[in-house]
Amino acid sequence: MKLLLALDGSSNAQFALQQACARPWPIDTVIGVLCVVDPKSFDVTPAELPSRIKLETELAHQLVLEAATRLNRNGVETTTLVAEGDPRSVIIKYARLWSVDTILMGALGKSQIPKFFMGSVAKAVLREAPCSIWIARPRAESPPPSPSVGMRIMIATDGTPEAEAAIDSVANYPWPAGSLFYIVTVAEPARSLAAHWAEPSELASKISPEVMEHAQEAVRSAFKSLEGNEYELSSSVLVGYAKEAILEEAANWNADIVVVGTRGWSGIDRIRLGSVSDAIAIHAPCSVEIVRHCTLSEIR
Repeated sequence: MKLLLALDGSSNAQFALQQACARPWPIDTVIGVLCVVDPKSFDVTPAELPSRIKLETELAHQLVLEAATRLNRNGVETTTLVAEGDPRSVIIKYARLWSVDTILMGALGKSQIPKFFMGSVAKAVLREAPCSIWIARPRAESPPPSPSVGMRIMIATDGTPEAEAAIDSVANYPWPAGSLFYIVTVAEPARSLAAHWAEPSELASKISPEVMEHAQEAVRSAFKSLEGNEYELSSSVLVGYAKEAILEEAANWNADIVVVGTRGWSGIDRIRLGSVSDAIAIHAPCSVEIVRHCTLSEIR
């Protein structure tokens, strides 16, 4: 397995590093640790720019080496790189060059305004990444990630191949001992003015039997794929609209991470199929892993 860990010195990026250190990765995992020096972000005069780039490059080398050392202590093989340019394009460039399976990065960079849940770099990578992406965001009042502390992993499914790819990702890789898996799906009423204004307790009556059966089958299928492992497993069929219901449940269940599938990011598919996963990645109160389901032609 190949991962790309993008660091920038921000607290969210450090949390991404903590999560990378806490997770028991497969034995053949290699993590590329990347830090991008962006000259356009420096508020200096042209005469001061060369010395500032030199200073920031030295700090970036120190940052990636320290991160690699921490990962090595946890038995993970690493490679490091410091590059210059726009972080959005550089991260995508090296994700392609290294053929990584997942990009791991913080939700907010060090220059982002704290009131926003996701910065511009993370949003750009989310939309253009050729692979899965793990957006690290600490849950309020949660303990620091640790190999000895189980994670609360919420998997959102709708029974599609994209969702099955997310479930397979969760099933095929190890997690900290004591982790909890929680499968959720959403039975959505047909969109109408009446449904929009209905009380939550009234929405269930507006769900067709076919929709409810599809939702229950999606949960059963996911449960079957995940049962038999060492982790505690539970599930729920939520009633409502997918974006709002999943975000609310993630907060109520105190999830450490929400895992959701999506398709390749291109054309109409980006708008139609990516909207739910986009909303979850941007607004979730915790980390999010977007598992990208794509064909070989999309990778190329």
